[in-house]
Amino acid sequence: MFYKMVNNQLVSMTMLEVLNLGGNQDPEKMAFHLIGAYLNCLGGGGSRISPLAITAEGVLRIWSEWATKGYYEVTAGVQWSATEIKAYLLDNGIVG
Repeated sequence: MFYKMVNNQLVSMTMLEVLNLGGNQDPEKMAFHLIGAYLNCLGGGGSRISPLAITAEGVLRIWSEWATKGYYEVTAGVQWSATEIKAYLLDNGIVG
């Protein structure tokens, strides 16, 4: 699931809502990259993503943290921006 903040509460977004994010809501196109990563982890289009690289649950954790904080904390004190998240997904063949 993908999430958004509404009245200081985390609520799920529909896939259509996520894909329709635009303008300043998703300037880095993180939704497209993370949806692609999620579907690839599930085996979409015959994809085989090693769970050592990332799992579907890992993609959801990245989205949840990035959507609420604006970064993903890979490990204590190491924060990845949208650019770094996308680079990881691309460099490891998770999305193409």
